[in-house]
Amino acid sequence: MSSGFSEGTGPRRVLAGIDLTVDAGSVLVVTGPNGAGKSTLLRCLAGLDRPTSGTVRWVEGEREWNGPERRRRLGYISPELALYDELTGLENLRFFARVRAMPAGDEEMGELLARVGLDTRANDPAGDYSSGMKQRLKWAFALLGEPDGLLLDEPGVIHALRGTDRTGPGAGQGGGRGDQRQPGDRVR
Repeated sequence: MSSGFSEGTGPRRVLAGIDLTVDAGSVLVVTGPNGAGKSTLLRCLAGLDRPTSGTVRWVEGEREWNGPERRRRLGYISPELALYDELTGLENLRFFARVRAMPAGDEEMGELLARVGLDTRANDPAGDYSSGMKQRLKWAFALLGEPDGLLLDEPGVIHALRGTDRTGPGAGQGGGRGDQRQPGDRVR
């Protein structure tokens, strides 16, 4: 939930007066032209940036998610998330689990990598990954700890996980990894 949320000042203001409540289990899509503030909004909702004015609150029942709890309960994917090319996929995931103070063992991380189709490449350096594989690794990062909510900046990356280019020939024909669970399956 946000109240009176604004970002930027003067002619550079990209967001102004946003009042928003999203119910559990809902899907909210934010669209707009480049530079409209979509990524800024998501960074503020994730707690990575502070709005110029107003507040951003995540509330469940009577309890508010603040600081570390918000980071544990939200998964976030952004094109800005930089991976360490010299680390393996598994090492990147371990690193980000520590940064987020999330107790994730190698078994859980291995399951996440399998879930996004990187289990056979877990020990390869991320620098050797294709751009689609790097997107899959970002999904694994976002899904650490089975988050209650997902914030997806540039959500078209999900198509890389499904193995289908939804804009080209064969769009909408399925593909990917059979009946295996996909990251979006947990969104309620």
